[in-house]
Amino acid sequence: MDFSRPGQPTDNAFIEAFNGRFRAECLNTHWFLTLAEAREKLEVRRRYYNEVRPHGALCLIIVGTEGGVAAKLERRRIIERTARGCADAKAKGVQFGRKPKLTPHQAREAQARIAAGETQRSIARSYNVSQATISRLAS
Repeated sequence: MDFSRPGQPTDNAFIEAFNGRFRAECLNTHWFLTLAEAREKLEVRRRYYNEVRPHGALCLIIVGTEGGVAAKLERRRIIERTARGCADAKAKGVQFGRKPKLTPHQAREAQARIAAGETQRSIARSYNVSQATISRLAS
């Protein structure tokens, strides 16, 4: 789990997917009688993935690279592609996040009622929202 970043739950799924593929494609197909034999066969497998099958390269680069340099490089590429996709979507008018509970008109109305001294609880009930929603308007 050296490659997992705190607060990034997707890393765990990536590692689990890698573990499953690695077990199915490598560990379940080879019997290793010695540690030296295991290292030799894993090195052959890693080279196969890195040089012959580039689309599967990331799987064994992570295992074979000191400090996970390849994993960090791939993570950076994914972050850049995601940021580019988000920017393109925003340019097309896509809005991110959840929809507001109150329309802009309702929010202005609720703020005026707060300024008039009405309780947040009664305002929240009238709009069928939580008191926390109205509290965020007050701040």
